[in-house]
Amino acid sequence: MRGLSGEGKPLQLDDDSAVPEALRAAYRILKNAGFLPPELQLHKQVREAQQLLQQLPESERSRTGARLELLQLRLLANRRRPVNLLLEDRYRQRLLERLDSSA
Repeated sequence: MRGLSGEGKPLQLDDDSAVPEALRAAYRILKNAGFLPPELQLHKQVREAQQLLQQLPESERSRTGARLELLQLRLLANRRRPVNLLLEDRYRQRLLERLDSSA
């Protein structure tokens, strides 16, 4: 098709080599819909809490710092056990909904 945005420019392909081949299509559908796997959502929350903490005055940092520590502990606990995304109820339900709507 002609006249599309980005015409004539190189494609921006995602590196999904770390995702098992059988799950790549499902991950791409969820990513395009704005959903993240639970572990990546947790990483995002940690980064957001770190940014917020840097912007707050010293007197208001204790509560946000405690939240950041909690998120980091959850992230560390998740790294110690393998994550099976299909067992995560919310993620599995969203995946099934997206697959149903795309069919």
